[in-house]
Amino acid sequence: VNDGFTPAEHMMLYHCNFGFPVVSPDSVLELDAETFPRDAIAEAGLSRHRRFDPPTPGYAEQAFFHRVKADAAGYAQAQITNPKIGLGVYVRYRQAELPCLIQWKMMGAGEYVCGLEPATSWVTGRAQARQDGLLRVLAPGERVQYDVEIGVLA
Repeated sequence: VNDGFTPAEHMMLYHCNFGFPVVSPDSVLELDAETFPRDAIAEAGLSRHRRFDPPTPGYAEQAFFHRVKADAAGYAQAQITNPKIGLGVYVRYRQAELPCLIQWKMMGAGEYVCGLEPATSWVTGRAQARQDGLLRVLAPGERVQYDVEIGVLA
């Protein structure tokens, strides 16, 4: 809710982190999306963005931007599954409210995690979100509600 008296710029990101044993070299990211890298480091890993390396000392984080296709009900979903152990996780959200999904990949030794982050904009800053037409402005008294579901696949 914008409880103020003037319009307010609004950005939202749900930072959902998943680690071992769901994330492992046996795991795969599943989603129906257009994907592009955040930067040159991610560009180098784009062909393997759906797979997970073993924990690697000195690993440089990678971030990938996904425009996930919505189902007939308007929901987008991304999931990480580990078929070796029969376990996975998913993030499901209304694509119209959260049009961007950021995948944060950190395969570092001792920092082994993958974030699935539904968001209103890419993680490129407020000015870029404004330029991209992804920066929402809430009028005084305007309320926003997000529908995000996080679940386990077994």
